[in-house]
Amino acid sequence: MVSAPASTSQTNAYPTVACWLAQSVRTWRDGVGMPETTTFRSSSVTGHPIDWSNLREDYERLGSGHAVAEAYNCTYTAVMKALKRMGIPRHPRFPYRWDDLEAEIARLGSVKAVAKARGCASSSVDSQVRKRGIRYMPSLEKTGGSCAAGRRAELLALQILPDALDLNVRTFHARSDLMWRGCLVDVKSAKLCPGRAGGCWQFQLNDKRDHSHLFLCLGFDASGRSLLAAYLIPGWAVLVKGTMRIPMGRWSHFHRYALPIPEGIEHA
Repeated sequence: MVSAPASTSQTNAYPTVACWLAQSVRTWRDGVGMPETTTFRSSSVTGHPIDWSNLREDYERLGSGHAVAEAYNCTYTAVMKALKRMGIPRHPRFPYRWDDLEAEIARLGSVKAVAKARGCASSSVDSQVRKRGIRYMPSLEKTGGSCAAGRRAELLALQILPDALDLNVRTFHARSDLMWRGCLVDVKSAKLCPGRAGGCWQFQLNDKRDHSHLFLCLGFDASGRSLLAAYLIPGWAVLVKGTMRIPMGRWSHFHRYALPIPEGIEHA
């Protein structure tokens, strides 16, 4: 049995409802006609709706979106979206004074410490350091993470190549780490990764392949304290761009570039 066709009013109702929903979404997105006392569902940490009725006063009192996000227990993105929906102008970003940047870096010891003291991003401080040509060398005590580990490897490489020139003695912005007999040397270090036949070392080359003539790869044990192997590999022998793996217990064509480790060398 064939059912009768729907009436014209029922057929035309669906586009009308769709248009109404689309208009409602556009109104909610653009913030047209929304009062400031409206409660919006947003990205709160607790999962409950956030009351933005006092957002204007709190934003003026606290002075930044991050402070409001911490006070409201929500994300910074949620605060910025609420400011846009309610038509509240954002505070202008006050420019930082970079006149005393060199003295501040010498006092605090690292870009990250300066950024934390100024309340800005580390990339902003690093950009000003490069733009102004400021040369600095943070101490290993004030530098953490892979930066300190790389610097320890460079100091260890100077003991393996005694006649090499340290290019990072005053700054970390040098294209390569060492100058040895007229060649630019980039020092790489890696811990031993467990695997078959004693494991392997994985060295991250990144974008240094095009700027260095030689790669001095230092392979440490799993703890990163004892130096087990050192390889001085020419740049033309490196055919990969990214991760270079050198096995420990299996044969590899990189083993022909192995260097003898001097006795009494101070491990990192």
